[in-house]
Amino acid sequence: MYIDANYYTAFLNIAAVPEDFNLLCEMASSQINAACALKINDLSALPFKSQEAVKKATVMQTKYLSDNGGALALDGGIASASIGKFSYTENSTTSEATALCKAAEMFLYASGLMFSGVAVCE
Repeated sequence: MYIDANYYTAFLNIAAVPEDFNLLCEMASSQINAACALKINDLSALPFKSQEAVKKATVMQTKYLSDNGGALALDGGIASASIGKFSYTENSTTSEATALCKAAEMFLYASGLMFSGVAVCE
């Protein structure tokens, strides 16, 4: 995990973490690393600004997962439900809760970790 509960609460200026914080944070960290093409082998080896960008992105992704169903969102959530004559079916093939949120993307793009081009050395 790229962050701990103290970093999460300090960054968001809140008193407590979600009940399933460790699970959500672990998933968010995995999603962040996947979005960076698995470039984050050792967070401490990155420049300080990149480390902070990864931590902030992880906070935002963890909050996003928590706000969109928590641990239930990690399993794909509820695809359909019905109550009496009312019924709802999700028409998306992927759950939005498992996507990288815009705030996390913003931090990662600024760090350069999501660059997928080829670096040229002369």
